[in-house]
Amino acid sequence: MKRTLPAIATPTAPTAPATLLYDGDCGLCTVSAAWLARRAPAGRIRILPLANAAADPTIAPLVAGRDLARTLHLVTVDGEIVTGARAVLTAAGTVPRWGAVARLADHPVGHALLEPAYRIVAANRHRIGRAMGLPSACVVPRGRLR
Repeated sequence: MKRTLPAIATPTAPTAPATLLYDGDCGLCTVSAAWLARRAPAGRIRILPLANAAADPTIAPLVAGRDLARTLHLVTVDGEIVTGARAVLTAAGTVPRWGAVARLADHPVGHALLEPAYRIVAANRHRIGRAMGLPSACVVPRGRLR
């Protein structure tokens, strides 16, 4: 039985400290983004599906030409782009209780240890999502996302 994913309500103010770009066609990515949206305090992170990145006047010029579907991207408020495990750690750092754990691993050695695991998960995210019974296409109502 397929599970439906919760709608993602995120801050849309351009002053949010970071913008996380996720693959809305990936069940695992969408569930993870929804988890983050429910737990991060309002205004701490903005969550945007890849499909909307090109239309966002703040984000589009920063990510133009990047292969956004290959790895997770997070754009910081000062325009730095972090990807992969660093993006996961930066996003997790916005969540109470998880922030301390993320900060402990957010250094060069932590990145070196976590990036290979992130790459394996990212390369198999659709397969993992299907194994978990998650839909492979985004079911989040369009009106809830920016």
